[in-house]
Amino acid sequence: MPPRKRQISPAVSEEKGYLKFNLTEDDRGEIRLWATTADELWEKIAQLLDSQYQFKVAYDKNNDCYACYISGHWVLNKPDANWTLTGRGSSWEKAVRQALWVHFEHFGGDWQQAKRSNPVAKDWD
Repeated sequence: MPPRKRQISPAVSEEKGYLKFNLTEDDRGEIRLWATTADELWEKIAQLLDSQYQFKVAYDKNNDCYACYISGHWVLNKPDANWTLTGRGSSWEKAVRQALWVHFEHFGGDWQQAKRSNPVAKDWD
């Protein structure tokens, strides 16, 4: 009997990587004031997960900070597939707030503008 082939869902784009963005001091100020309660953060996380994005928080030993990763890997039939957006902070809440703010406010939930401005975004700024 031949081995079973693993079925992989085709992504819309073969491009992949990390989205680059630069935060201004005004952006950083807005992030500090955005979704400041636990309920507000969890509501945004739920919205993100309902849109089929993956969400992960981990401690980054190399940079001595927390990192939040939002991945469009499972967002099939959308151009966000295979891309990852990250947020960093001294606490997991700050990392999550930054990543969610960038997704919802900076990019408006549409990562196309980031990919158009830097189509081979592989490194984190």
